[in-house]
Amino acid sequence: MNSPKANLEEPRLVLRRVVIEGLQPEIDAGKYPIKRTVGERVVVEADIHADGQDVLSAVVLYRPERESAWREAAMRPLSESIQLTGRVKFPPENRRRVWNRILGFLG
Repeated sequence: MNSPKANLEEPRLVLRRVVIEGLQPEIDAGKYPIKRTVGERVVVEADIHADGQDVLSAVVLYRPERESAWREAAMRPLSESIQLTGRVKFPPENRRRVWNRILGFLG
């Protein structure tokens, strides 16, 4: 299985065949940040598709605003199908903004 961290340098090679949509939670297509209290888990869900029959995996990378290191949480499938509808939960640790991104990959 390909590690998503190893593929960050060449995202076009990995993400060309992978489509991520249906991202939740989001407000106005990401224009505004979602809000949570400290300790309340952020539940991220997304639909991930790819052409072909390859096995899909996805991770959410997240980091507090003033930190440079990204943390990784694997998305878990909500159903068994060719597409991956995944969910992951992570808790905000303080009142700062938390940046996140989803990486879908084949492997």
